[in-house]
Amino acid sequence: MIRVTIVDDHILVREGIRTICSKTQDIRVMHDFSGWDTLSEHLTVLDTTDVLILDISLARIDGIQILNELKEQRKNHPPVLFLTLHSEKDFAQSAFRAGAKGYVTKDAESSLIIEAIRIVSAGGYYISDEGSRHVIGDGDSMLPAQDDLSILSAQEHEVLNMICKGMTGKEIAFELNINEKTVWTYKGRIMKKLGFETTVELIRFGLRNGL
Repeated sequence: MIRVTIVDDHILVREGIRTICSKTQDIRVMHDFSGWDTLSEHLTVLDTTDVLILDISLARIDGIQILNELKEQRKNHPPVLFLTLHSEKDFAQSAFRAGAKGYVTKDAESSLIIEAIRIVSAGGYYISDEGSRHVIGDGDSMLPAQDDLSILSAQEHEVLNMICKGMTGKEIAFELNINEKTVWTYKGRIMKKLGFETTVELIRFGLRNGL
């Protein structure tokens, strides 16, 4: 069972997500809070949370600030999925720079929200189509050119493609019939060849090149 905690200052949004999740066999909303004031008083619930859904625009302390607070206060916090009204480039890029694992706009279909929760809970990254256009927008002028994909081997290219689809290391290993440790070896080689230091940079590059 994937256990979800929601932080959103609109009760209708919290109830809506709870209802959507209740229709699945594997996802349940265990806790919901209106903001940092209430969440900070119950941080122990994060010990049993598999995905933390945060709204970016919250009163007093926004979602990105909450994520930064969690990084300072808790060494092991659950992966964060941002669910937001904002599709603007700056919001999406700031979310991933802060360490988010997923970004979905509130106008997304409920099936996409469920998909995002499952992928993020399994250790993958999820970016909705709308969000990806902003994450890979104007700020990517320093990323390697598309031709640089040619420096990757066929297997490395396939691994990169699967990473960009949000697949976990275990899923990639199963699909390619290789050891999970080998997957991370491939990933390390890819990042070294392309000159990246973070997975987010790698995903942005892959999405920009149609992977």
